[in-house]
Amino acid sequence: MVSFVIVSLLACSNIGSTTALRSISSLGGVAILSSYLVTIGCLIWRRLYGKPLPARRWSLGKYGLGINIAAFLFVLPLWFFTFWPLATPVLTSTMNWSSVIFFGVLGVAMVYYLIRARHEYTGPVALVKREM
Repeated sequence: MVSFVIVSLLACSNIGSTTALRSISSLGGVAILSSYLVTIGCLIWRRLYGKPLPARRWSLGKYGLGINIAAFLFVLPLWFFTFWPLATPVLTSTMNWSSVIFFGVLGVAMVYYLIRARHEYTGPVALVKREM
């Protein structure tokens, strides 16, 4: 029901402004691609500079790093072009405002983290029981 209500309210934004609906839709794409970039980027960083990855059921073996780098390089231009406007010339009605929303929320989150959240955050459990 919560998802239904939220989606319904977002769909109502089309009544007032198609620009708002297009920006919100584009923001969904930007958010999911950002999550892919962060996840794959952390995995690449861990493979190159961190401790070894934990045991897993399925692995790409020696090709894993190359596949992860290829995936990262594939998603990066998609993420970049998701911020672009849909039409030219760019007017306030055809502008893709997802970049403003995305980086605005990211900026507010960073400020909140620096001021308050870093003092209150408790990390996840570091030890996990391994079944044999």
